[in-house]
Formats: sequence, C-alpha cells, structure tokens
Amino acid sequence: MLEYEREKVNFAPIIKQLREENKITQTELAAKLGITNSVVSSYESGVKQPSHETIVKLAEYFHVTVDFLYGLEKNADKKTYIDIADLSEKSASNVRIIVNWLKSLENKQGVLQREYNELEENYDLLRYNLLRLNEDEAYEIEKKYGLSSSEQTKEKHEN
Repeated sequence: MLEYEREKVNFAPIIKQLREENKITQTELAAKLGITNSVVSSYESGVKQPSHETIVKLAEYFHVTVDFLYGLEKNADKKTYIDIADLSEKSASNVRIIVNWLKSLENKQGVLQREYNELEENYDLLRYNLLRLNEDEAYEIEKKYGLSSSEQTKEKHEN
C-alpha cells in the first residue's frame, strides 16, 4: 500500500486484539518489536500508525499476514503462518508434509462426520418406517383374528 493508504487503516483494534489474544503486555510487545511501550500504546489508541517495517514485524510476531493487519483479511484464524526460514530444507519439507497431512486428515474427518450424520438420519427414518409397518401389521393381525385394538390404532386405520 502507498503511504497515504496506510494512514487510512485503523490498526489500533487489530493490534490490541492480537496482543490480548496472545496474553502479552504492551511492554512485552514493545520489547519484541524493538520499540518503546509508549509507542505500542499510541498504536493501540490510534494516535500513531506503525511504519511498514513495524507492520511486517507485527505480522511475523503474531503469525498473521500483512493483509490481515491492513484489514484486507477478516479471519486470522483461517490463515496462520509458521516461520520455517531458519529450518533446513529437509525440515522445512517435513513441516509442509505434516501440514498437508493434517489438512487431509481434517478433511477426511469432516467427510466422515457428514456421512455418519447421513447414516444416522437414514437409520432414524428406517426405524420409524419399521415401527409404522409393525404397527400396521399388528392392526391387520388384530383385525383378522378379532383381537382388540386401542381406540387410537382403530381411528388411525379408519382414516
């Protein structure tokens, strides 16, 4: 974004929300960013805007995108970034494999849950139909052999 566009963004609630969600103080955040506590306070109150460099540091520290800090992404929970820059290529590759495996596993769990819910609904429908069929069969047997039926059963079959 250009400098004048950065001035239009209200970073205050975003920075405060991220800091509070991560359970750190303004002083702790200031130390991580290499700035003073009063500067963090001024960001959170909207008095000052963070520099581009500070915005990048905030994104790296909180594992969110710069776009999220600019308000272009509404849900930081959907995209969390892991810093693997200091890992060897083999370790970085293993992290990517694990992340993809976890995504696949969650997707399969979602599919299995939907299939289970569908089976449960079908079971309930089948059970209802079997109970109804058995009730009808019981009525026919009662009628055939002149056995007594409840008034409710008689009314149901007469209608």
